[in-house]
Amino acid sequence: MLKKNLENIEAKLKTEKQKNPELLDPRIIAVSKKQPIEKIRELNDLGVTHFGENYVQEALDKMEQLKDCNIHWHFIGSLQSKKLKDIVGRFEYIHSVSRLKEVDKISSLMQGQNNPQKIFVQINIGKEESKSGVLPDKASDFCQKIKQTPGVQVVGLMFFPPLGKDEKEDQSWFTESRKLYLEIKKNMGPDFNRLSMGTSQNYYIAYREGASDLRVGESLMGSRSS
Repeated sequence: MLKKNLENIEAKLKTEKQKNPELLDPRIIAVSKKQPIEKIRELNDLGVTHFGENYVQEALDKMEQLKDCNIHWHFIGSLQSKKLKDIVGRFEYIHSVSRLKEVDKISSLMQGQNNPQKIFVQINIGKEESKSGVLPDKASDFCQKIKQTPGVQVVGLMFFPPLGKDEKEDQSWFTESRKLYLEIKKNMGPDFNRLSMGTSQNYYIAYREGASDLRVGESLMGSRSS
């Protein structure tokens, strides 16, 4: 099942790439929260090396059991200050940074480390009260403020826009997100080159609009454990 799911996803992305050869090669992040170790290991054997987790303890348990695998771990869940000490330095990427105090805490935790913590800044493109994230008109200033923060490397932006009622509406949100990303990118340097967008429902639309990192859950890994 996993092999077939991966082939279906890769085929859709290949179709988009054929339409627009300028698109970056996509990076599929398998959203593995509430998924068993066996599925992660099987996907890893199929060549998937990037996995995203939402819950700290669950992720740390999986990391311990999968130490023998070549996996790049992404933390994509909501951040809690008290949990940052368990996240920073263990996950290669953190996708959900949206407050300066989180950046300062990450910087403090990374003191004395050789490699910086890679982060995405989460943007609340739809200005939804139910979601965290930096508001679009504050995003450029936010990124500039943390650009030179020691121990922190801002690699790009993460968007989780409102779910559209149809493909056209989804695409319009991703278009708006990409426009903001490109605007901020002008002043951020070469390390700022990742655009994280998309879900199982619309990853191929996100890719069409320039996403480099696609967060794909049940379309790839099947239904989750409750």
